[in-house]
Amino acid sequence: MNLPTPGRDRPLRPERAALGLGGPPPLPRIVLFSGMAAALVVIVILGFGALMKTPADRIAISYGGGPFEGNQFQRIVRPGSSLTFNGLLDSWYEYPVTQRNYIISMRPDEGDISGADTVVASTDDKITVQWEVAVYFKLNTALLRQFHENIGLKYQAWTENGWERMLNDSFRQQIESALQIESRRFTAEDLLGNEDAVNEVQAGVARTLQERVSSVLGQEYFCGPTFLGLPDAGGTVSCPEFTVTLKKPTLPEPVLRAFEQNRVSASEVVTAQNRAAALEEEARGVARQRQALNDGAALSPEFLGYLRSQAMVECARNPGCTMVVAPEGTGVNVVSPGAPGA
Repeated sequence: MNLPTPGRDRPLRPERAALGLGGPPPLPRIVLFSGMAAALVVIVILGFGALMKTPADRIAISYGGGPFEGNQFQRIVRPGSSLTFNGLLDSWYEYPVTQRNYIISMRPDEGDISGADTVVASTDDKITVQWEVAVYFKLNTALLRQFHENIGLKYQAWTENGWERMLNDSFRQQIESALQIESRRFTAEDLLGNEDAVNEVQAGVARTLQERVSSVLGQEYFCGPTFLGLPDAGGTVSCPEFTVTLKKPTLPEPVLRAFEQNRVSASEVVTAQNRAAALEEEARGVARQRQALNDGAALSPEFLGYLRSQAMVECARNPGCTMVVAPEGTGVNVVSPGAPGA
């Protein structure tokens, strides 16, 4: 005889069975509640994730990307915006609005490329020089959508690494080309000793660099650091030139030594010329003095007065001195005791 198992095979009392108590809960109801809770958690998480705002130094661009919409442009969010709902699974891209730079420097910790870096160019007299340069600019936010779709997506330029790759491809080659063209307008001696020549190279690079970058990218996606992004009275957004700063170029050591030797030699020549000119002028003065002493008729009254005063002084130093002034005041003679003719 099989006995009922305690707690399992014991039949329910009629009143508990009527209330649905004492048996296992229905499985479908547990699954339903669990699924709803999980979905609610997902919705809450996605909802919080869709709340976005922009910092003061960045501008955002939003594209649809949810399960029921295409990946299309939605809006641009200005810098420093308050919290906004971007949409579930919508894409959000941020770009800088502050001044940016691209630096080529021999200091390893200063440039955009790690390690010592320069632009190599030639001068008009075929001397190789090394340039260090810094370019300052801003992103043209008036063309943000076009920039993002044509350039930003290609490089993922909203990321730090993508932005750097974009600048290396778009700026670096144009900087090198502009510097090589401008550098060939001057000799090595001009660039070494003439600050105006370096300033002209700098102005030329600034003038042509923006044109070259815009030509390569297709539009004026970058402007100078004074760019405001605001239209003028005619509705046009001004895009000023880049600011370019050049350091004096570095020349090869043998060339620098040769220039220094030439400078020293030129200085010595000038010194010798000055010394010779001084000796020549001194000789001329002596000759003029002798001519004046030998040619009494040419003596001026002023010079005769000078000789007379000198004679008086000399005569005063010697007791018994006699000073004789020639007739008509054409000469002065001093006779001292013991002198011939005294």
